[in-house]
Amino acid sequence: MKEINKDPVALYYFYGVSLFADCGEGLRLREVRQQLDDMAINNTETQSFDEIVIEAAIANDYVSDDVMRDDAGQPLKNWWWHLGKIRTKTYPAELLSAPLQAIYADTEK
Repeated sequence: MKEINKDPVALYYFYGVSLFADCGEGLRLREVRQQLDDMAINNTETQSFDEIVIEAAIANDYVSDDVMRDDAGQPLKNWWWHLGKIRTKTYPAELLSAPLQAIYADTEK
């Protein structure tokens, strides 16, 4: 599938917000978020999308099991590979940034 928009932040919005949070899909969410991390892109827009993804992972029952499946081969500090742990609240909160810790603590299943 050819990517229409190569901007990694725009892709994160598409996979993280439009597909994952709104529809429960977004299989490329983790790869796109990893690309942002690899490129050291951590702006307010990315942080806002992170908050939406964390909240959706916990609160939304319609999220695809494929997206929620943890990748044990990825470092635990990269929370986007461990959405299943986020959902079950077994992810170590101290590895999240302070704003994400607040979302993680406050969001009800």
